Amino acid sequence: AKKSPARSPKKKFVIEKPKKKELQDLAQQIPKTGLEASRMLRTLKEDIKLTASWLQNMSVKIVRKVFKSTASLNPENLGTLIRALAVISSESPQRTLDYLVALSKSSRFNLTVMMIEDDSREILEKMLEDLKKLADKASNSLDAVQVEAVSDLYL
Repeated sequence: AKKSPARSPKKKFVIEKPKKKELQDLAQQIPKTGLEASRMLRTLKEDIKLTASWLQNMSVKIVRKVFKSTASLNPENLGTLIRALAVISSESPQRTLDYLVALSKSSRFNLTVMMIEDDSREILEKMLEDLKKLADKASNSLDAVQVEAVSDLYL
């Protein structure tokens, strides 16, 4: 019987986490496609403040464009975006509302929003509740009707 030649030990493929500087550089980039946005979001999601910063670098029009398909706006990505929006909602409530409207334009949005995780749903409920309170104050330019409409879309 022939002996098989000794095999070299298999090399393990290790995925290294990106360094903080690499993540900060990534947060400054604006995606051009849904696939690119999805990959960037998956990389940034561990640092929610950095994810919020990345989101703020994009215009509402770009958010609508890159997250228009179900492939780029899956329930996991929507949950991450909701957590990022919760970070920026107190400092820029109108922009948060605009982002929520833009995300709701994606294909099969109703199905996607039904499938988000419970913790993301709780964050969303609290954020929309806070936006409603802000809209009720006469000193704020936030439109109460728009907040209610967005709330109906998501909850």
